Amino acid sequence: MEQPKSTCREKFISLFMFARKCAIFVGADVFNPNFRYTWMTWFVIISTNSFFVLSGYTIYVGVYIDKDWTAILQALCMVGSAVQGLAKLYSVTISKALYRQLYNEIDDVYKIYEQKHIQYQIALNNTTSINTKFVKFIACIYIFGTLILLSVPVLYLIIFGEKIFVMQFLIPGIDPKSDFGHLLMMVAHSTCILMGSFGNFAGDVFFFLFVLQLPLFKNILKIKFEDLNDVLNDTGEDSYEKTLPLLMDILKWHQKYTTLTKTLSDVFYYVLFVEIFTTALNIGMTIFIVATGVWPAGYAYLIYSFTILYTYCGLGTLTDIANDDVCNYVYNICLWYRLSVSERKMLMMMLMKAQKPTLMTVGDVMPLSVTTALSMTKTIYSFLMMLLNFSEE
Repeated sequence: MEQPKSTCREKFISLFMFARKCAIFVGADVFNPNFRYTWMTWFVIISTNSFFVLSGYTIYVGVYIDKDWTAILQALCMVGSAVQGLAKLYSVTISKALYRQLYNEIDDVYKIYEQKHIQYQIALNNTTSINTKFVKFIACIYIFGTLILLSVPVLYLIIFGEKIFVMQFLIPGIDPKSDFGHLLMMVAHSTCILMGSFGNFAGDVFFFLFVLQLPLFKNILKIKFEDLNDVLNDTGEDSYEKTLPLLMDILKWHQKYTTLTKTLSDVFYYVLFVEIFTTALNIGMTIFIVATGVWPAGYAYLIYSFTILYTYCGLGTLTDIANDDVCNYVYNICLWYRLSVSERKMLMMMLMKAQKPTLMTVGDVMPLSVTTALSMTKTIYSFLMMLLNFSEE
């Protein structure tokens, strides 16, 4: 007997629950109504801050004892990811009410519109399909990146007999050259990598799942305009009583779209600022360290960092496209010239609002877009050339 196919809402909930399971692992399941800081939450916070302290100690050893200034870059290569993890943890715990509100509103949309006509169902199905592919893509990046980071030191030890580390921080009182010290540091490094991967992945998936709903809201708006056009074509110009409720529904839906955009911008304001700037710094320092041959596993971290940078910025561009499409629907899809004068005035108010949308930014410094990612890549290249020239002197 064939199992019944999952509905679009069930697929969305399934993706969301997958992200929640990762969040539970790091003690950050704020979607639990009874959420409280657990021992795992405090363990993550203490471990992350300990990593910062140990990175500072590593810099001290490298600069003042070993007289190697490149130790600064070696120690700071992955500090950005730890800062990102703390920023995401801080964001979800401080704004947990907004996170729950976002989820409930989106869940209500799936619940209501999967019961409507086929066009709405197609829009919902396309969105869940894109979400599923997107989450699988990000999961693959994290899984392969983590596995490579963890396996390279083991392979180096087996093949070349050389002791290298997953990360670059030292532990006071532990001799990294001894067998016991090497094993202890490998365990500590691997634990940090696994926890950081789970935490950052959960935070990324929540962001992606929420932002990827904007095209859905935009597509539903388009379908509502098409429904309005059908009524205008069937009834002609004297259709005020039939078109007004549809137009009011369109205006309310655009307000919902605008509110969602504003809420997403507010909730992820600091996360985006930290994510983009620290990722750019990570890339610059990691390229330099990899080029000097100090960290062979850094190639995996480099690929991961570039992927995250362009994925986040790409979603910002996707939001801009959605905003432009909303204006386009009013101009080119809606048969506004068949509406009454009063209805046109209401539509004009919506258009004025649509022409000044809320944009997702990187700390109000620059827009979140692929153009920004390209600009930062050029800046990273210039920074790298400066470091390489300085190291040769």
